[in-house]
Amino acid sequence: MKNDNGYYDKQKADQKIADAILNDSENVSQALQVITLDVIKQIETAISAGADGIYYSTQVIQDARLGQKDFDEFVAKTDQQVLKAAHELAATNILHICGNGGARNNIHWFKDYPVEIINWSVDEEGISLREGKKLFPNKIVLGGFGNTDKDILYQGTQTEIQQFVKHLVQDTGQDNLIIGANCTVPRDIDNSHLKWAIQAVQEESEKVSFHE
Repeated sequence: MKNDNGYYDKQKADQKIADAILNDSENVSQALQVITLDVIKQIETAISAGADGIYYSTQVIQDARLGQKDFDEFVAKTDQQVLKAAHELAATNILHICGNGGARNNIHWFKDYPVEIINWSVDEEGISLREGKKLFPNKIVLGGFGNTDKDILYQGTQTEIQQFVKHLVQDTGQDNLIIGANCTVPRDIDNSHLKWAIQAVQEESEKVSFHE
């Protein structure tokens, strides 16, 4: 649903989805199953063409009328169906719990998802990578940087970005950690900012290897 400015109004879209779930749940379930089977076909095509796995984005429906029971039935059920299918085809799959536009998610609701790597908005959710490791034991946590043009990865100097990487690694611990952003970064980001972050990660890794 678009506003007059041409942008989609996600709040209205979530409201419409919640209305449908509350008033016509059977048809919603059927529609979701059709979509799910189509997504699985797309995954099969992508992986057969050489993709290492999928980056699967999902989130809680942003409507206070729906609770965890609704989430389990109308979000998690099909999400997990997709991820199980992906896992049978590839070992590297990422769950992205999307916080775009300030969306909030109960991260605990995702702890049983069958996926190897988990990414969420540490800023929006208020859950650090270190805390995420406790919530998702034996999983790899991905993220740490904000992803907007107001965040350090976009605006920061080399020193600021690399110091932030070191903080993330030291706070989280190197095991089961991939440094990244909350979500996709702005397209006009200076690529040198990404290279600075990668360089800092490599330097932290070499320190551990040297001490060992």
